[in-house]
Amino acid sequence: MTTPVIRFRISTALMAVAMVGLPFAAFWVVGPNPFKEGTTAWRAFSWVLLDLPPLLFAISFVVAFISAVADAFRRRWLSVPQCIGEMVVCFTCFMLIPVY
Repeated sequence: MTTPVIRFRISTALMAVAMVGLPFAAFWVVGPNPFKEGTTAWRAFSWVLLDLPPLLFAISFVVAFISAVADAFRRRWLSVPQCIGEMVVCFTCFMLIPVY
């Protein structure tokens, strides 16, 4: 019997980056913004903290779904649960983000 292998994939990396911004995006907590308010850099930094994490969760969900289907066709059954787990985490975190 082989031991299950956990791989670090593109969807895992995107999900990890999105998790860093999740508290700011979920609670709309204004993070420490080093730029002057109203400037383009301030808006870009706010976009990265508030608007980018939901987009990354959605992209990570799609990539994990494609990986699960590809692994199922290649009959790599031990890799499929990781993809499904990533999809569950992405969906759950995406549901935490409010729609304003």
